Amino acid sequence: MHFAVSDTGIGILADRRKSIFESFSQADGATTRNYGGTGLGLTISASLVRIMGGDIWVESEIGKGSTFQFTAVFPRVEQDSRDHAGTGNIAGVSTLVVDDNQTNRDILERVLSGWQMRPQVAANATDALDRLVSANRRGTPYELLITDLQMPGMDGFDLVRCIRNLPEIADIPVIMLTSVDRNTASSDEGLGIAGRLTKPVRQSDLRERVMEAIGAIPGHEPVEAQTVMLEPPGPAPMLKILAAEDNEINQMVIKSTLESWDHEVTVVPGGQEAIDAVATSHYDVVLMDVHMPGVDGLDASRAIRHREKTTDQRIPIIAITANAMHGDKERCIATGMDGYVSKPIRPDELKAALAKITVGPPEDPTPDSTPDPAPEPSFGKLLDLSAPMRGQMVEVFLRTAPRYMNELVEAMDSGNAEGVMFAAHTLKGSVGYFGADRASELALELETKGRENDLVSAPILFAQMKAEIDRVLAELREVAWDELAA
Repeated sequence: MHFAVSDTGIGILADRRKSIFESFSQADGATTRNYGGTGLGLTISASLVRIMGGDIWVESEIGKGSTFQFTAVFPRVEQDSRDHAGTGNIAGVSTLVVDDNQTNRDILERVLSGWQMRPQVAANATDALDRLVSANRRGTPYELLITDLQMPGMDGFDLVRCIRNLPEIADIPVIMLTSVDRNTASSDEGLGIAGRLTKPVRQSDLRERVMEAIGAIPGHEPVEAQTVMLEPPGPAPMLKILAAEDNEINQMVIKSTLESWDHEVTVVPGGQEAIDAVATSHYDVVLMDVHMPGVDGLDASRAIRHREKTTDQRIPIIAITANAMHGDKERCIATGMDGYVSKPIRPDELKAALAKITVGPPEDPTPDSTPDPAPEPSFGKLLDLSAPMRGQMVEVFLRTAPRYMNELVEAMDSGNAEGVMFAAHTLKGSVGYFGADRASELALELETKGRENDLVSAPILFAQMKAEIDRVLAELREVAWDELAA
């Protein structure tokens, strides 16, 4: 077979068209800086093509683009082996996918579209209900619902209960997805759940559940409350943890890290939400950011400790804050917190803090009990995380850093010292993951100026910080994706 892939790029000089298939070679040394890439992609492609008995070459015109071509030899297949999950026809099935995680929504949408189904997505249960009812009234009802169990506000079970109480959509088959390995049979009793899958979802098992739910496999009827484990089950969640953190990147790091250790994690964006959560649910540990808008971590911890005076329980609280802020640790301990984790968050330090609290009675930490983190290279703190999480963090930082810098400018222009403090604090908590030490130092100075209501030098500090952050943003856009995916 002969394949051709064309682009409308910068083109390649004639004397470089052979060398681009060699290791660490590009047509122009400036290409890496301008467009990203290491030069290995074409080398790998050439190796694969040779393995498949073919040739690879390029035709190009400067300023107009290139056409990369290759041939490959494939064995003839006598029978159709595409359908590994059964012979049922699921093409055209109108499906609504509900998940608060955008990555999960995107993956499921691509998989279902690849099976010629007709998926649409919703980010929460409220939106899903609106879509289900509206589609039914238009005369184009959804034929299948795939929903995550654990979502903020109305979870998957609450969504299905609402659906079963609405006659016009009550009969829709439902597949439930969950990232926690636990027995939920009692919770979905009577809800008519056609099947349950545990994340990460294997495509073949998802397809089988879909066909069973809609009765597409001959001789199969929709099944109720059947759990399929997609991977060997790990240990039950070790701890139920509440994390109060307003920074989106820190939220991602905390949740991803703790869930990778089989803990069950709930994230809230502020101190008041943490107070409310502890009052209504049981948690084994609270991770509390110290500096948050509104009710900060110190006030929230005081409120939790005050409430505990009327109970026989005491929940361990671990402070999360920047170790560069002088006196933070002392204030945390005086408030009644039991441990301390500095930002940017390091998995080994977080694990040690949890072990210190959960192995035995909380120790009385002293201001010198937590060692300072060792210096790390650029992007070093990202390398402890999984590749997908690194990519998500870069995406979030590219999106949110300009927004927080705009908030800083608006706060400075209006003389809003508190706004300067919180916007600088949020930036400081993000840039530290990307090796921007100087930007982090300047953000700390801005945060301090805001806290002290002294904004005279804030514009100068901001200009210096913005130059550093713009440099980091440029590096991430140009070369960091290759570095982070390595």
